[in-house]
Amino acid sequence: CPGTLCLDVDSAPKWQIDCNICMQQLQIFGDKAHRIKVSPDLCDECGSKLLTVTFNKKNTPLPAGEEEKTACLACDELFNSLTASTTSRGFFRKKPGAKGKGKGKGKKGGRGKGKSAEDEAEARGRALAAAGKKR
Repeated sequence: CPGTLCLDVDSAPKWQIDCNICMQQLQIFGDKAHRIKVSPDLCDECGSKLLTVTFNKKNTPLPAGEEEKTACLACDELFNSLTASTTSRGFFRKKPGAKGKGKGKGKKGGRGKGKSAEDEAEARGRALAAAGKKR
């Protein structure tokens, strides 16, 4: 795929990286990462952007309880071991041009409230209009 992998910033705390063309998706760091930023620096080995990851204090995978690390997702062994590749379900409609199911607006008034003065006036107006059409 000629697409670009993009960090989905709204996917926290279960971080993921999505392809902007196909349905490929990378699930990264599980629930271990607290914050992820894309660094402006490039990897020396493969040329991709580096990720700056701040891990949770309680379940950090880094040695000696460190919390932050900047590395390449593809080249770094630790980052790569915490990555899983999946295919997303997508957001496309199954039948092009088909409408969604929607819940509608509901009923006016609700249970036990009875008809309001506006509802009764509307009903009288409709009855008069229907009677005028019959003549």
